Amino acid sequence: MLASFMTTIKRLFNGPGNTSIPHSNEQLLSWAQGCMLEGLPDIFHEARLDCGRTQLPDGKTGMSVRHQFRLTSTSEFERFLPADDLYPVQCVEQVLKDKNWHKASLVFNADKASFSWE
Repeated sequence: MLASFMTTIKRLFNGPGNTSIPHSNEQLLSWAQGCMLEGLPDIFHEARLDCGRTQLPDGKTGMSVRHQFRLTSTSEFERFLPADDLYPVQCVEQVLKDKNWHKASLVFNADKASFSWE
């Protein structure tokens, strides 16, 4: 648990929150993917991060997050817990900074990744 906490602290200081050095969208999404790999089985078919953003009546923003993977192309998606569930979402938020979005999805496997948002 302490190791996961220290990893999160390092990422916060060295990752997308560090505004003195601009990071590309590809780098941010790669960091999100790398962070999620820590919670996945060694062999899997596909994993995804789904984020939903809603405006709450009090003016605040609500966020729903779902981490899922499937072992084979025909298996059902299962939830998983990455080593750090906050950092990948922060990366997505940085990619979509200043954009009006309500849904975003990062889908990846060992060979490729795709990112989409509405």
